Amino acid sequence: MNAKKTILILLVISSSLRITGQENNCNNVFDSLAWSEYVYANMHYPLIDCINQAEGETVYQATTDSVGRFDIINQICSSGSRTLDNEARRLILGTPWRERCSSNKTYNITVNFSLADNKIYSPSEVEYLPEFEGGDTELFNYIRRNLEYPPEVSEKAVSGRVICGCVIEKDGTINIVETLRSIYPPLDAEAMRVIKKMPPWKPAKISGKNVRFYYLIPILFRLE
Repeated sequence: MNAKKTILILLVISSSLRITGQENNCNNVFDSLAWSEYVYANMHYPLIDCINQAEGETVYQATTDSVGRFDIINQICSSGSRTLDNEARRLILGTPWRERCSSNKTYNITVNFSLADNKIYSPSEVEYLPEFEGGDTELFNYIRRNLEYPPEVSEKAVSGRVICGCVIEKDGTINIVETLRSIYPPLDAEAMRVIKKMPPWKPAKISGKNVRFYYLIPILFRLE
């Protein structure tokens, strides 16, 4: 196992949020339990920050529009990492409760990023493995429908099996993809492209909770 993968498997991550504003209506929406559940399922800690062990706090000022949705969002304090700041912004704008906030109000939203219990699990550690919707048969069909053999490679008659590793997040999305076994750069790139555009999976579970999971996907390139 190389150094990068060791970091991916052992690192743990968490995030929290605090909101203040001119009105308290939004605080009831972003209660600690609801926000914690949302962050737990949806946060994608950036790979570069995992590797660099980056932590920090970022603060955004968000203004709601006439129907209570976050309309204008400005950063007023950085965590020190642009990628963490961008992830905080994505989480804030993506929260499903924002439409219930008071209209035409401004709120300061603080997101704290720190290393905590959010590690990437391996098969022996989980109770339920992640599953592509429809199982292995549908996964095979998805790959067969979407895989494209690069024309320049066809002329060289290159074939073989590319093995990719990816992280299936707690919301089932594919967040990190890497090539573990390469056969030819254009084919490696095509395998990664197909994996990155996959629809969400059913995530891995431990004690009923979704967890992050490192999954291996082999993709066969074969000239007919």
